[in-house]
Amino acid sequence: MACTFGVALIAERSGCALASERQCHRAPAAEQRQAVELAYYGGFTHTEISEMLSLPAGTVKGRMRLGMSKLRVALSDPAGALT
Repeated sequence: MACTFGVALIAERSGCALASERQCHRAPAAEQRQAVELAYYGGFTHTEISEMLSLPAGTVKGRMRLGMSKLRVALSDPAGALT
């Protein structure tokens, strides 16, 4: 099963590699990924993203928080092999 959540692209850009397919299941949902990508790769503020997506700012902030949390878990190195 291929990782379809964009984590592979983010991992590539950050210099990390996915350790397993299991990490794809911990990847952010499409809505969370979109908010993270707009903020970090697009350089948009929370307010700008909320206007572009016609969402409340709190929803965008929540998606950012959850997306970053899931990315942190997906890209982490729990075995400590990279240290």
